[in-house]
Amino acid sequence: MPESQQFDPHPSEIHNIRSRLLIPLVVTLVFLTLGFVAKSVYVQRERAAQDVHRAAENVRHLYDAQVRDGTTEMLALGEVIMRDPTLAAALARQDRAALLQSAKPLYDTLRTHNGITHFYFHTPEGTCLLRVHHPQLWGDPISRRSFARARATSQITTGNEQGPMGAFTLRTGCP
Repeated sequence: MPESQQFDPHPSEIHNIRSRLLIPLVVTLVFLTLGFVAKSVYVQRERAAQDVHRAAENVRHLYDAQVRDGTTEMLALGEVIMRDPTLAAALARQDRAALLQSAKPLYDTLRTHNGITHFYFHTPEGTCLLRVHHPQLWGDPISRRSFARARATSQITTGNEQGPMGAFTLRTGCP
């Protein structure tokens, strides 16, 4: 091909071709990149939400199992305590000294082996007769829901209740 017939585009035409091709290409690449980043963030957030939900479900199942196991243990201990004739006689007489003497060794064992931290005896009216864990403190009314349910139903009841310091405690009420 002779040199005079070679295509030699004018610089303005080159600029025009670049503008028509490169700008849309760059804009498309920017939008694709933004879309990819947005989708990645969305997927990460969804996975994090699923992980949190799964962890919460696991905690709920573990909590329910702990409450179930603790309740079973507390109900069994309540039955044993209620059937002890020495404790029953001292409680019927509302004899704090005899109750403390009989209950203290039991409480020490329960605290050591079962993690039980509080052990109360109440009058039928709902007054604290003896706190085995703190014998100097007695005579105050007890308004725990587990105790109120036990009195109302004449059944051993159990449930998680918030204590005075804010801790949730598995409590058992015996009629």
